[in-house]
Amino acid sequence: MMEIREDPDLFEALTTSERLGARVMVLRLMSVAGAFVATVLVSRALGPEGRGLYALPIVQMGVVMAVSHLGIEHANVYLAARGVELQRLWMMNTIAALLLSTGAGVVLAIAWVATSGSVFGGLPAHWLVLVMAQLPLLLASLFWASLLQLAGRLRSSVGRSAIASLSHLTCLALLFATGTLTTFRAVAVVWANTGLAFVLLFAQARALGLTSRLRLEMSLLIRALGVGIRAYAGLLIVMLLLRVDQLIVKTQLGFDALGIYSLAVVLAESVWLLTDPFAAALLPHQVYGTDGDERRLGYALARLNVTVAAIASAIAWIAAPHMIPLVFGERFSAAVWPFRLLLPGVMIFAIQRPLAQILLKEGRFRSAISFNVVALSVNVGANMLLLRRFGVGAASVVSTVTYVAVACGYVIATRRAGVTSWRALVPSHLELKRLAQVFR
Repeated sequence: MMEIREDPDLFEALTTSERLGARVMVLRLMSVAGAFVATVLVSRALGPEGRGLYALPIVQMGVVMAVSHLGIEHANVYLAARGVELQRLWMMNTIAALLLSTGAGVVLAIAWVATSGSVFGGLPAHWLVLVMAQLPLLLASLFWASLLQLAGRLRSSVGRSAIASLSHLTCLALLFATGTLTTFRAVAVVWANTGLAFVLLFAQARALGLTSRLRLEMSLLIRALGVGIRAYAGLLIVMLLLRVDQLIVKTQLGFDALGIYSLAVVLAESVWLLTDPFAAALLPHQVYGTDGDERRLGYALARLNVTVAAIASAIAWIAAPHMIPLVFGERFSAAVWPFRLLLPGVMIFAIQRPLAQILLKEGRFRSAISFNVVALSVNVGANMLLLRRFGVGAASVVSTVTYVAVACGYVIATRRAGVTSWRALVPSHLELKRLAQVFR
């Protein structure tokens, strides 16, 4: 197998992506820091039970987002690689966001009426409307961000999202400082993030000339849905895997346990998301790669991702018992071990994104889907059996096991004899050296 460093073009593409990824990581860290401080404010003001009540509608919105996007942003990758203009994709994406959010709203309304609201955990109707009304803005922002990434504007689009996160934090901080932060208000000010991100991303797309008068191009929409739904089937399961356990924790153990576990999940996912900017920066190079280059690049970046996640996990493991009680209060000390037990899983799961992009380009998902279905089934079944007996720590162990299983599924689906192998995922001292050079 040819090493990346033996091909000057591939090595340049990789190092360029790493440098851009490092810059984007700084912007993402600003957003993560803002979200972290927001979590602290909410936790301090509301306590475990109040935080659990706050987390429930947010998790539900995340699940609805995972179900309703139908893979349109992934179809953008496939279609752009085949020469479809970004202006046409923007028009199609915007119409798709409107149609999909309308359909999701109808389904939610029917579910509410049919179950008298019980399927949503007993939340008041106006809470549900307040949260779910953000869906068209969230979908449009998701789709537009993928187009801006393909247009080479990853750093500026992430910067705009960071500004939106800062506005959300500012609103929470004002409520906290004045002693008026309630659970409902914490849910309501999520709009400050969603709305501003939508406006800023639209302004950026318009400045680049990507926007156009909306016109339904049915053939392109059908083509995008055909590709997107195939990607959606596998990626939806991954997103549900990351979220559905929190709903089971609430059902089995109550809001107090959900407040503890949701904090552990938020912190653990922050470690995993540190690696996401590198994969996002590499995407255009993978889209236009040939002769197995997209695989070589993907596996090389997967090694780097594991290295970054391992360093962050080691630091987080040591710091957790000191920082969680200090920052969030003694009532959240119980989140230390659930958080620690999630770290091995998120470290291995860091290989998923660069390998998933190989499948997106090729439109090939069947192999990965089978592993994802098994992992989700095991996650749900094991949580139902173990949570009441062992508590939220069991949810962390189950998640770690299933995250590793999903990562293995992507390796099996993307490896190719003579191009990539399992050994290509093992980090070396070269990754550490290059990582230090990138950040310097």
